[in-house]
Amino acid sequence: MTDNADAIARRFTDGAEFLATVESRATESARRWALKLLEPLPMGIGGYLVGVRTKDGRDAVLKLSPTAPPQARANRLEVYALRRWAGAGAVNLLAHDADAGALLLERCTPGVTIDSLPDEEMIVAGCALARRLQRVADAKDRTTLPGTGDVVCHGDLNPGNLLSHRDGWVAIDPLPVLAEPAYDAVSLVWSKRDWLLSQPDPRRVLDRRLQLAAAALAVDADRIRLQTLRRIEALLTERASWGGYDEAPFVALAALLDQPE
Repeated sequence: MTDNADAIARRFTDGAEFLATVESRATESARRWALKLLEPLPMGIGGYLVGVRTKDGRDAVLKLSPTAPPQARANRLEVYALRRWAGAGAVNLLAHDADAGALLLERCTPGVTIDSLPDEEMIVAGCALARRLQRVADAKDRTTLPGTGDVVCHGDLNPGNLLSHRDGWVAIDPLPVLAEPAYDAVSLVWSKRDWLLSQPDPRRVLDRRLQLAAAALAVDADRIRLQTLRRIEALLTERASWGGYDEAPFVALAALLDQPE
């Protein structure tokens, strides 16, 4: 079980029920898709991951998520995005039952997170992948995805969602949204918060991240700064609604970003 069980229980309206039934849900998904359950994998505050082996001997990952609104929509949108990318810069979706909160995903190998890179390389590589994944929204996107922008963005490109695979980097766990390209830089700009805030001059590190991300995405750094501040505000509001979780670093980062140059 994830170490963040308390946060999951508070975050989702069916969080406590999800935690109480997740093992039986895993067993049911394994039966349905003829999987052998292996070891649980590290997980944050979004659900449960377990390694599996398919009937043809491939290693894969079973992802289980809560299913009550609004998470039910997020589950469907994740399936939508992964099917649209079809493995091009993102993990392959092998099977799914979004209504049951169950996704079967290819396993990334070696699966190292992108924050294993030096900080500046992480920003450049992560934003390069963001740009590869982004596309101008078409009619189907506009009738399916939330947001008011013109570009389909991954929506949550934090380092834990960027893994080494196929001699490069691929994305997992999308929260697809219609936004401006700068939107996808935010989760990288605010990443490694404890490390960032411990630096002798964290403002300089932040400014460097903004410049690198802007160059990689071909956008203005001020747009990324603005998007970061807006998303920190939204994150703090959302987390406060279910009792809070690790807000202090975000508050500190917002104060740095809001300082006059």
